[in-house]
Amino acid sequence: MFFGYFFSVFLFWQKAREEHFDETKLMDMVIFVSLASFFGARSGWILTNLSQLGGKLGEWFDFLGKPGYWWFGGLLLGICAILYFSRKNKWEFFKIADIACFGVILFLIFEEIGFFLDGSNYGQITNLPWGLRFPGLIDRRHPLQLYRLIIFLFLFRLVFWLEKNYRTFAWYQDKKGETKEGFISAFFLIMIGLVNFSFGFLKESEIFLKWMIADQWFGLLTTISGAFILYMRSGKRIEFGKRDKQKFPTRKRGVKFRRFKTGIDAITKE
Repeated sequence: MFFGYFFSVFLFWQKAREEHFDETKLMDMVIFVSLASFFGARSGWILTNLSQLGGKLGEWFDFLGKPGYWWFGGLLLGICAILYFSRKNKWEFFKIADIACFGVILFLIFEEIGFFLDGSNYGQITNLPWGLRFPGLIDRRHPLQLYRLIIFLFLFRLVFWLEKNYRTFAWYQDKKGETKEGFISAFFLIMIGLVNFSFGFLKESEIFLKWMIADQWFGLLTTISGAFILYMRSGKRIEFGKRDKQKFPTRKRGVKFRRFKTGIDAITKE
């Protein structure tokens, strides 16, 4: 996990420096966002496991004996921290958020490797040939860590390609052929939401809301949020309430339209 954090921070710092952000403020932001994400992830895990932890405050802060973090809590507070810091320093939020996505995906890759090595975050029982036995378990389980690792590796390669090419997407351009930052952030939210929703069907969880686990509901919320951001940042938004001049010409002064019961239009002077 330490190596993942180190390399992800280095990647973020390197790409942000290429965009001429102040290096000192960048490091301050890294520390601030890291602490906020850690607090959010840990607090979210505590809230979703209160039935097991109860009021034992010692277990809440026992990071080694009771390790556990909730991805949505870390994501939510991390976004809030980036928003606060970008406004404080008058940075474009989506520009710095797009850069941060590269570091986050790299961290997720190392995180899944760590989960696999310590035998945690496995899936449900399976009879499939690639099912694995993890320490302390008899039955074979879905290696969810490896599933997610493969997807994050592909996603990591894909965002570099998107960074170079998304400005050429006609559907994302405005009428002048220009594009806005935020494409990478929106795409990341869509994908991370889909990953948690899809693999939620193979994950063991005691927290069910209706017919799905909590991770799946919040995965759907994250995907919808990403799609909404992608739509709002694109140049092809549908602006409701504005009249299309070609389809609905402006009515001339002094003239009004009257429709008879026969369906024939007549023009009369007012």
